[in-house]
Order: sequence, then structure tokens, then C-alpha cells
Amino acid sequence: MRAYGSKGMYDILAIQPFVDFGWYNYSLLIQAKLNGYVPPKEMQTLKENEWNWQGITIIAWRDKKSRKLRFRNLEGIELVV
Repeated sequence: MRAYGSKGMYDILAIQPFVDFGWYNYSLLIQAKLNGYVPPKEMQTLKENEWNWQGITIIAWRDKKSRKLRFRNLEGIELVV
């Protein structure tokens, strides 16, 4: 599911299909940002809702210098793709 123009809390929801009983399927809750900056109030809301939605929140942005897509979690750890 995709929400255009920041109308929702998350821009992209990626839900994994059912694999097997006892297997935990965590959804990816992706928030796209122009430069990777998330204001403190919005960051707090994302942290609270990560638990409610039982997913993993990822911040995505395009690096200006390398023009590559970059990702990080809410703790600030950059994810290597």
C-alpha cells in the first residue's frame, strides 16, 4: 500500500505473506523523507506506532552526493542494502 504526498503516518507498508505457523512476519513501515530528517514530534509518533502496528519502521531517503537510496531504522542505525 502506498500513501502519496505524506497523507499518512507511513508512505509505504510492505506486508510479508504467510510463511508458516510459529513464524513471525513483521511488516515494514516505511517513511520516505527528502533528506532523511525526521522532526522530534514525528519521530516519537513513529516509535509509539511501531509497537502498535507490530512492524519495523524504516526511514528512506536519497543521498544528495551519491544519489543512492539509503535506509535507517528509528535508532539511527543505517541499513545496508
